Amino acid sequence: MEYQNILLIKMSALGDVMHALPCAAALRELYPKAKITWIVHPQFSTFIPESPIVDEVIYFDKKAFSKMSLRDKLREIFHMRNMLRSKKFDLVLDLQGLFKSAVIAWLTGCPNRYGYNDMREGSWVVSKPVHGNNDHGHIVQQYLDVIRFLGSKVKEPDFPMPALNEEKKKMQELLLSAFGDKDNEKFVAIVPGAGWITKEWPVEYFIDLSERLIEKGKYIVLIGSTAEIDKGEKISAALPNERVLNLINKTNLKELAALMGNVGLCIGGDTGPVHIAAAMGTRIIALFGASSGHRAGPYGKRVTIISTDEKCAPCFKRKCPLHKNCMERIQVAQIMQYV
Repeated sequence: MEYQNILLIKMSALGDVMHALPCAAALRELYPKAKITWIVHPQFSTFIPESPIVDEVIYFDKKAFSKMSLRDKLREIFHMRNMLRSKKFDLVLDLQGLFKSAVIAWLTGCPNRYGYNDMREGSWVVSKPVHGNNDHGHIVQQYLDVIRFLGSKVKEPDFPMPALNEEKKKMQELLLSAFGDKDNEKFVAIVPGAGWITKEWPVEYFIDLSERLIEKGKYIVLIGSTAEIDKGEKISAALPNERVLNLINKTNLKELAALMGNVGLCIGGDTGPVHIAAAMGTRIIALFGASSGHRAGPYGKRVTIISTDEKCAPCFKRKCPLHKNCMERIQVAQIMQYV
């Protein structure tokens, strides 16, 4: 069937939205004349492709919605329903597979609703799960199986990232100012934070790793958001000033992506900046504990996944019920093998 008006639902989080980018590119290739709309939480929308890949972006502010009174929530849902139905979507793709995305899919009134194979929280009742050759493979390929179900012949994912020309120039100047005229291969981006404590590698390990990298002639660039400010200060304080640049909470997401395009290596856990680095084609060493790197880690041929050898991992829990830190079992020496 030649669909004309398509809604893609992938609202959060940053890494998950990055994983869904190839679907937008594959959809455009499959339906060159269709109108493609993407619905997303505003804070995760930075890298959603512009036209000609995605024609329209709808923002659903979950944070604002959660603070509303019951009456205002019902009013907002009614407004959302009217707005979605007015667009007359003839195909809805739920790549979130959760209750919140199922509600959005249902509100559209569109009869043609599909999702990927691992749909949860009852979302399979609203949208039909699509199974393919990658049911047990990487999530990027699982999402693409939905597009293949529609007729796409896509094989390797294409991450449609923006040009970032101004941002790249700014980051190049910043690196030049901090470290002088050095080969980009000498720059290592370190991402010390993650969304869950069970995904975080100890700060002391990052300090040890950074010291060893410096001994090998590398220069350290620290990356992160507000939550990682303390970690960044501890790491940078332990290193020679001339060999470390602390950019934690000092870049926006596009600048961060541009920076990743100017470093030789990125090291970090299961967190958005590492997935951005993967989309930029940066070489990555990714550290995994509670989550599965082989299913949902950064995607690409230049990615090395190092997972904890704790028997209960991956447990997919935000807090360890055994009061352990399974990430401690990943040793600095393991990482240095791949540097």
